[in-house]
Amino acid sequence: MLHKDICDLIKRAKLLGFTTCMVTNGSLLNKFWLKHMQHHLDWLGISIDASSDALHVAIGRASKRDIDRGASTNLEHLKNMWKLAKTLGYGLKLNTVVSRPTLDHDMSQLVVELLPDRWKVFQVLPVRGENDDSIYDMHVSDAVFTEWVQRHRCK
Repeated sequence: MLHKDICDLIKRAKLLGFTTCMVTNGSLLNKFWLKHMQHHLDWLGISIDASSDALHVAIGRASKRDIDRGASTNLEHLKNMWKLAKTLGYGLKLNTVVSRPTLDHDMSQLVVELLPDRWKVFQVLPVRGENDDSIYDMHVSDAVFTEWVQRHRCK
């Protein structure tokens, strides 16, 4: 959403017949934007890695201002934007990255509350040259990731 022409690009893609989708952390979503893009954007993916603002701050998934003050209300904002997007007819995807700090965190209640059309769960991975210095505090093994996924399967 930081690209100055994102709305025009999405509109152009829709005019060309594409199914349109955007993934965002949701911090810049607002009512005006969602209503403005309602007939142009088919799918909205929102990244939420934990169901608590405190954990989002701890893993650096909050705004710099929130991280600096050690508190956030971003999750409540995302829930509100999610509900509005749902009423406007967007397809909604929840994206979650599983990392060491979020391993013991249960996402089940949040997922039930949001009822996403799709839930994509990713294992945090090293990206050479991008997260070399911080990956060891975040990385989880394949086996541990699989256990997390099994715990969160719908019953």
